Amino acid sequence: MKQIIAFTGLPGTGKSTLAEQLATETGVPAFAGDWLLGALRPHGVLGGLERPAFLAMYYDLLGTLIERQLMLGQSAIVDCLVSAEIAERWEELAVAYGGRLRIVECVCSDEDQHRRRLHGRRRGIPGWHEVGGITWSGCGVSTPS
Repeated sequence: MKQIIAFTGLPGTGKSTLAEQLATETGVPAFAGDWLLGALRPHGVLGGLERPAFLAMYYDLLGTLIERQLMLGQSAIVDCLVSAEIAERWEELAVAYGGRLRIVECVCSDEDQHRRRLHGRRRGIPGWHEVGGITWSGCGVSTPS
């Protein structure tokens, strides 16, 4: 059965690592929005975009690649943040092609390890920024009180 397997979670929780490992082991292509945007950035396409337009483009690019895989009778692995709205859209897309959506939420429960992952992160995506310099609060992590 064709599947969309989406790895989601905060930066540094391992979603890219898991998506890439699954893709390597299964031969199913993995798509990551950061790689797509890294390819567009040098061409000035992203400059001046308001956040809503930026996110719409981001998810439409991924959705187009996913749909193409489903059209070919194949599955797709996706590495990105998945909101309820995107999950609903991709679930409808999967069903339209006789497939299923599977969402894997990645969480790093060790706060110190999560901080180390963010601090030392070097993904090497051409044209795209590293997120290693973001603050702990800037990545959306809340520390329990």
